Amino acid sequence: MFAISTLTFGRLSDFVPLSRLLLHGICLLGISSVIGFFSTNFFILLGARILQAAGAGAVMGLSMIMAGRYIPLSRRGKAMAIIASAASLAFGLGPVLGGVITQYLGWNYLFVVTIFSVLSIPFFLKLLPNEVIKKGHFDLFGAILTGLSVTGLLLFLSTFSYGILLGTVVLFAVWWKYLNKTEEPFIPPILLRNKQYKKLLLINCSAFFINFSNLFLMPIILTTVFGKEPAELGLMIFPGAIIAVVAGIYIGRFIDRFGNAPLIIFGQLLLLSASILFAWFSSANPYFILFIYMFASVGFTAISSSIS
Repeated sequence: MFAISTLTFGRLSDFVPLSRLLLHGICLLGISSVIGFFSTNFFILLGARILQAAGAGAVMGLSMIMAGRYIPLSRRGKAMAIIASAASLAFGLGPVLGGVITQYLGWNYLFVVTIFSVLSIPFFLKLLPNEVIKKGHFDLFGAILTGLSVTGLLLFLSTFSYGILLGTVVLFAVWWKYLNKTEEPFIPPILLRNKQYKKLLLINCSAFFINFSNLFLMPIILTTVFGKEPAELGLMIFPGAIIAVVAGIYIGRFIDRFGNAPLIIFGQLLLLSASILFAWFSSANPYFILFIYMFASVGFTAISSSIS
């Protein structure tokens, strides 16, 4: 849902004002957080999380679009790096706050944190430039096909069901044929035919994959191998997030001065080094995890800001 929401709100931003889209996305995030806080049933909780992902996807996608639309090229690298380092900080701060809240208050209070997102709405409405609604066509059928195809792929990776795989392959075939026949498709096929663009997509996807894998596995290792409490988990991950924020300032300046390519290579080397070190040392000592994640978070910030 997060991926589909990011695509959908990004496409809508071509002809709907950003302030209006952000208002809807943040309101959706806030309302779903209230539902999650009061949920006493697993399926209600699951539904709240899905709605949260839809609202959060809007914020994530539109933040990059805002930077590209309103910030001059001479300062855009720094702006993208600040956004990326803020995301890295959030990835690190999440386990800290999440561990403390879960341990001392209970998991449902995690939703209170995301409820506070609605407080940002007045600032966006005041500070964003006024935009007019442009004429445009939103390809609803293409969006549905995209969502079903992505969902099918994720379901296959979760279940390894060959029936789901066959259905997903058929969906992707129909999706690609439809996109090539439609005048204003949900995803323009010309983008996916561009080799350089596809390389950047692959690098960015790999960086997010590695970063989220680290954030998923580190708490499991720290809990099951080293017996750490939830509050301690966050403190082991947090230094890496802080380092990424500090590095983000210099990464932005470097991009504006020397371009993106060196940072893309630098980020990949850091992520590769961190992955190898995690494979060798993550179960040896908890402080190895703390140290290695510093490399990983800086590499992720360098890649996500420079590729954007």
